[in-house]
Amino acid sequence: MAAPTFAELKTQLSNVVKILDENRRYGNVTATNNFISLLDTAEQSLENDYLDDISTALMAMRSTLASMVGAPIAAAVMVPFLRQIAKSILTRGNLSDSQNIIDELFRYMIDNGERIQSRVPVFSNPATSGTVIGNGQILRLTRDRYNQQMEAFFVEQKRARCIADRSTGTDLGREVFNFIGQVPSRDDLQRSGSGLDILIAGITTDDSLLSNASWSSFGGTIGTDAPTSLTDWTSSITINSTNYAIQNTAANSFRLAPSDGTTPFALRLNATTLLTQRLSVRGTKLDQNVPYLLAVAWNRTIGSASGTLVLRMGANVHTVVTVSAQSNWQITTVPNPIGQGCWYRQFAEEDVEIEIDWTRTAGTLIIDDVILAPGTFFDGAWYWILPASATTYTAFRVDDTLTWADSVTSTTGKIQNWFVRAFNRYLPSSNGSSLTWSDPS
Repeated sequence: MAAPTFAELKTQLSNVVKILDENRRYGNVTATNNFISLLDTAEQSLENDYLDDISTALMAMRSTLASMVGAPIAAAVMVPFLRQIAKSILTRGNLSDSQNIIDELFRYMIDNGERIQSRVPVFSNPATSGTVIGNGQILRLTRDRYNQQMEAFFVEQKRARCIADRSTGTDLGREVFNFIGQVPSRDDLQRSGSGLDILIAGITTDDSLLSNASWSSFGGTIGTDAPTSLTDWTSSITINSTNYAIQNTAANSFRLAPSDGTTPFALRLNATTLLTQRLSVRGTKLDQNVPYLLAVAWNRTIGSASGTLVLRMGANVHTVVTVSAQSNWQITTVPNPIGQGCWYRQFAEEDVEIEIDWTRTAGTLIIDDVILAPGTFFDGAWYWILPASATTYTAFRVDDTLTWADSVTSTTGKIQNWFVRAFNRYLPSSNGSSLTWSDPS
């Protein structure tokens, strides 16, 4: 028997997805006469000497239907097609590992321009809820290394609540947040909350992948000749008290690092300069499957600075800021906006280098936190808890809360939806155009 073509296998899998989706629709989607609404009507009308028997039978019916749209059954009917795709089309992949086959299929689709219909996600950003003391921010990444939207997530509202601050068990800037999804429904007929529950901590310069990220290590004496050197940083100009100045007062620095004790530090740039640090200085190794973000705190107000600030993370990823009228402390990220550039695939170079490139027009610029940090994964996206631009940094406190909700707007995206439900994975997608793998009608 001749091996099936990719077109034939796509059609076959689409036909199976239609069965799954029609069962799902009958379960709780169809406007009238879906199973859940019919069950509710039946239960409300019951008057019978054998109510327990009727209830048991009805719940057995529900359990049977729920199992038909649950992840185990969905995976069971989809995996054979994935195996055949791996054998006949991809010619690689572990046939006993569906996740590995999906990895190979994803790369094949990217390389060959294959796309399925997107779920058309709508992502929102974490926003403060109620009274919040801290003025930090929670940043999230929803794009993968190929600039595809990461569509494997639950449609729900999520909450991040601070459960530990400086006075209740952690360091300043390392406040611990409980990230939690909504309560799951009783079964997959009414799929809702994820039930996910993890802890994520705030990030400080002590957590940065860069050495001397708060400028606390330098040569010389403050007030006389400091700095005569800046540990692990390379400067394009002579490091001396004419070109640079170490700041060690609360008024001229952004915040304390946990390792700073009671004395904060920052670096004042008096002249045009380029400061660089390669990751090899500290021996840092990156994980290509984890995104990274560079965040730098700077202030032009104190020294009336104007000029151009360019922050670079490796090759090809940078943020350019025209420094002229910004007030107080600014937090600038690379990339900005957060997106595909967070992935090593985009900023890779032989020895990744971080650059702070300042072209001075007038005044002096103060640089404080230089944070390079990996994201933390939670329900299909990556997160960083960082300070935000502000007049004065205020750490988060216990019970500070942020919430956000994610949704989907497409009534199609059936194949994508079932890859999410069955495997918690997504495939390369598009919305309505350039589609090569059609949803079942």
